[in-house]
Amino acid sequence: MTKYLISFPGSAMSHIPPEDFPDVSAASHEVVREAKRAGVWIFGGGINEDVPSIHGVW
Repeated sequence: MTKYLISFPGSAMSHIPPEDFPDVSAASHEVVREAKRAGVWIFGGGINEDVPSIHGVW
C-alpha cells in the first residue's frame, strides 16, 4: 500500500491572518473527517518546535 506523509513547519501557517483561523481550522478538520471516512487516516499530531530534538543511537 502506498503511504504518504504530509508535514510542514508551524511557520508555514504564519501568513494566515487571525480572523481566517476559524475557516482554516474548519477546512482542516473536514479533511481529517474525509480521510477517516475513507479508511485512510493513520495518525495526526504535532511536534513542539521549541523543544530540542534528541537523537539516540543503540
